[in-house]
Amino acid sequence: MCSSDLNSGSGTTPATVISKVSGDNQRGSASQLLRNPLVAVVTNTAGIPVAGVLVDIAVTSGGGIISNSQTISDSQGVVYANWTLGSLPGVNTISFSANGLAGSPLTFTSVSAKRRTQLVGE
Repeated sequence: MCSSDLNSGSGTTPATVISKVSGDNQRGSASQLLRNPLVAVVTNTAGIPVAGVLVDIAVTSGGGIISNSQTISDSQGVVYANWTLGSLPGVNTISFSANGLAGSPLTFTSVSAKRRTQLVGE
């Protein structure tokens, strides 16, 4: 399958835009899974979701682990990733990239705090 086939999706006009849906600007503990996944949607010029679009996902700062480094938009044009934050407190970022789409790359940001350790007797 060539890359132009990946952007034709569900039979609607070709994919043109990738946009954030949810999951940006979360706070969490270092080395812990964020409560909510990072979610984006791929659409065409009419705003109709497009299936079958390849999206690359990468940690760009702060470290951590993502559930998948590539994904393909589903029948609703949705792509998502779960994210375990890096081990050090601070800002963490991830990018969602799709060749030739406006809005790409999307950057999701989360802030990790030092994990609180509970003392015996607290």
